[in-house]
Amino acid sequence: MYNIPLTCTIYHLHIQYTTFIIPLTNTPTYKYIAISIPPLAVCKQKPLELSIILDASRSVSDKDFETAKSFVEDFVSEFAVSPAREGVRVSVATYGRYVFTQVCTIQNYLYNLCSSEQDVLKAICNIKHGHGDWTRTDLAIDYMHQVQMASDVVRPWAEKISVVITDGDSTYPAKTKAAAEAARQAGIKLFAVGVGRVKQTELLNIAGDQSRVIAVANYDKLDSISEPLSKEICESELFWSFQFFFSVIIYWSLPECGKLNPADVYFAFSSADLGLEGTAKATSFISKVITHQDLDEGFR
Repeated sequence: MYNIPLTCTIYHLHIQYTTFIIPLTNTPTYKYIAISIPPLAVCKQKPLELSIILDASRSVSDKDFETAKSFVEDFVSEFAVSPAREGVRVSVATYGRYVFTQVCTIQNYLYNLCSSEQDVLKAICNIKHGHGDWTRTDLAIDYMHQVQMASDVVRPWAEKISVVITDGDSTYPAKTKAAAEAARQAGIKLFAVGVGRVKQTELLNIAGDQSRVIAVANYDKLDSISEPLSKEICESELFWSFQFFFSVIIYWSLPECGKLNPADVYFAFSSADLGLEGTAKATSFISKVITHQDLDEGFR
């Protein structure tokens, strides 16, 4: 049976971790498990090839296009971008009547032209609006599949994911559907982000699964999906480090929370507002908190 006490904050090699100390009551050898959560919320998952396809057709205003670029920058920042063997490699393409701009293709990583997250963010910032008069989503997906995610440039051990962001139905929906199906058959997982009045069938044809379809009312709402989308893509957002301690070590190196962070704690509530039942629950809660074993020392 596990009895999970309050959370402590410990320091390991000058890095602050939030750590849960879990006593083990039914094991003869190990007395505690310390589960440490690192302070970074960055995605550190399996190796990933990530392609972002951004609609730059005439229907997208200059202001909205800049908003979309800001969203892409924030979204990319959620990942541990690196050209390393285990890193997340990001490529971006914009499109309208043609595929306009290619940013940090996988080939760039091979030649160290995009060697850091800052390189990628700078390249995204410098993207110009294409103002295409058509919406050739099919060409953009084909480009992603055959160039950005070509079998001779991607890492065989890395997952392949593409995010398509569009504000309108494609010029040739049937070609878009066929291009997306071909990409998915090649092992590329597609997410479709629709902005405004995009038909759900269009988004579903791109993603292939409703769970990978996201719709927002306008470009200003894109920022609300950056973190949820990155978490959906990132298979394990945080590394959990499990450390097993003998009882002697835990007693010396991990004192109770009160010893680590002494504090004066005040409880306040209004009996008049809570009533008899509410007051009873409040006092019961306070009683349980102040009698907790980790509050024996260091708390008043």
